[in-house]
Amino acid sequence: MEGSLNTIPALPPEQGGIGSRSAPSAEAIRNQLAKILASRVLQSADGQSKLLRYTVERTIEGRHCEIKQYSLAIDVFGRAETFDPKHDSIVREEARKLREFKEIL
Repeated sequence: MEGSLNTIPALPPEQGGIGSRSAPSAEAIRNQLAKILASRVLQSADGQSKLLRYTVERTIEGRHCEIKQYSLAIDVFGRAETFDPKHDSIVREEARKLREFKEIL
């Protein structure tokens, strides 16, 4: 299917893909992320795109420990600092939707 992740080739070993002995570079990860975000499926999924970009960027920066429901609600989804996950399930809902894309793609 054109525009889906199925058309995105895997990274070659020299760029950190399968068969490489090192992790992919930040540039290679960002290039792949850009391809994923440009897919037809994610172009119209603003919340899932923001969530994916945020988590990938924090991970690249070595700040993966900061990826918490509260920080996602505030930083990604623009919720107030009074965010309460018991009353607002935005993060769980968007994460669930993002996980469902792996089935589509």
